[in-house]
Amino acid sequence: REKVRMGIGIENFREIRESGNYYVDKTRMIAEYLEAGDKVTLLMRPRRFGKTLNMSMLAEFFDITKDSADIFEGTEIMGTKWVSEMNRYPVISLSFGNARGDSADFLFRFLASEVRKEYMRYEFLWEEKKVPENMSRALSKIYESLWNRQMPDRGSDLAESLTELCTALEWYYGKKVKVFIDEYDTPFIQAMIGGFYGKVRPVLSA
Repeated sequence: REKVRMGIGIENFREIRESGNYYVDKTRMIAEYLEAGDKVTLLMRPRRFGKTLNMSMLAEFFDITKDSADIFEGTEIMGTKWVSEMNRYPVISLSFGNARGDSADFLFRFLASEVRKEYMRYEFLWEEKKVPENMSRALSKIYESLWNRQMPDRGSDLAESLTELCTALEWYYGKKVKVFIDEYDTPFIQAMIGGFYGKVRPVLSA
């Protein structure tokens, strides 16, 4: 009998499922999340308890740009009524786990790179004119700013970036956007430790 690999260190749900690694089925969490119907959900677990993997699982399940039936095959969620919610929502998924630096500039650059990845996924919105002109201009301006390390208003563009993207996604898909942020508290902690919380607070609290 072939031995199932443990996949130590894999924190991406799709990767762990497609590679055939051992996986403890935690998809019931999706049903619990939907049943709760909360606007904001905070997942609290000790370190190394699979928070990142679970966040990846949630993002994969809901993402309207993906077809996730294959990687959820055989899991508990597939036998529930909530399977109808699979791949029905626009998703923004961010990870702030590596937002560790000793300056506000580093933190801004890191946050910009993370948000930029999601803008790249939805670049078609403004490149292919899928949204109204005013939305298209706003998204394009922010996207260019996210690439420019020296942009003086990078902070203000960052503060507006998620709101503008959510607004455009909701308009295009006609669905509320699900935003998943892993290690959301890391930038706050690093800013406090580094003594530059005042400089980044307007962006972090936007």
